[in-house]
Amino acid sequence: MKIVPLALCLFLALAGGGDVVEAGRRSRHRRPDYKLLVLGDSYVDAGNLPRSADRSLTSRGWYWPYGISDGNRPSGRFSDGMVQSDFVARILGLDESPPAYSTLGPKDDVDLAVGGSGVLMGTPTLGQQVDQLRSLMMAMGRGVTDEIRSVVKRLLDDVGVSKVVVNTMPPMGCVPWESARNNHTRCESRGNMMSDVHNTALRQKLAEFKQDQVLLLDLNSAFNAFVQDGAADTTFTSRLQECCVAWQRSGGFCGQVDQWGRQQYTLCPNPDQHFFWDYMHPTKAAWKAVMDILQDPLKEFLLNDAN
Repeated sequence: MKIVPLALCLFLALAGGGDVVEAGRRSRHRRPDYKLLVLGDSYVDAGNLPRSADRSLTSRGWYWPYGISDGNRPSGRFSDGMVQSDFVARILGLDESPPAYSTLGPKDDVDLAVGGSGVLMGTPTLGQQVDQLRSLMMAMGRGVTDEIRSVVKRLLDDVGVSKVVVNTMPPMGCVPWESARNNHTRCESRGNMMSDVHNTALRQKLAEFKQDQVLLLDLNSAFNAFVQDGAADTTFTSRLQECCVAWQRSGGFCGQVDQWGRQQYTLCPNPDQHFFWDYMHPTKAAWKAVMDILQDPLKEFLLNDAN
């Protein structure tokens, strides 16, 4: 029995759970004393993965139907439109996330996020059978959160940024890759349990930092408001089924075409009614809804008491 979906989900989840947005000094935007830097994975990547001649799992963000809700303009983002970093940037007075790092100079705001990157170096072998679940959860609860804490400490002490925002891990049992086990009728409890273990450990590890230095942004609760079983919010008619569905579960991806250019995926007519765009990533509408929930604590942290 293959456990590859679990490994893939957790690798991206560990990356997603460790996304970091830094606000340093000397921005030239609405808040002139701040500079926005973005580190993380595909949840916040504004186009740092290179575009390849042939679309692939990693370069698919540069090809249609990605970007379909933003004027049919694929930009390397893993969504039909804007991603989380774009909405964070809007809170700071920017129209969208800072451009990819390769296009900018040292004084610009910059997005350093790369799809598929994570707090751990390389793709870890997370287990080939169910009885490895316990050791895997311990790795999530200890090693990964230790590394996030170390990164945050270096940013504050060595790099000199003044504020750091760290995402909690979203409910990974609810992403389509996992909820497919239940025909997208409910979230997968095992994936959600892993997220909870990670987030509990993360809160403990970041508790040593001052509240005006580090904010743990509760992405988990914000996602749950829309996708969790029994969620009261009915903004999205499709909570767990992705809009862009790859025909092949193993090795397939949204935007995939065969050697004759024929699409190997099914695309929904209304992305704004779906919380998830592809097997892992939210739609533009979902990111807006999530960040509408989180914008007040984020504004209070980033824009108030700038010292």
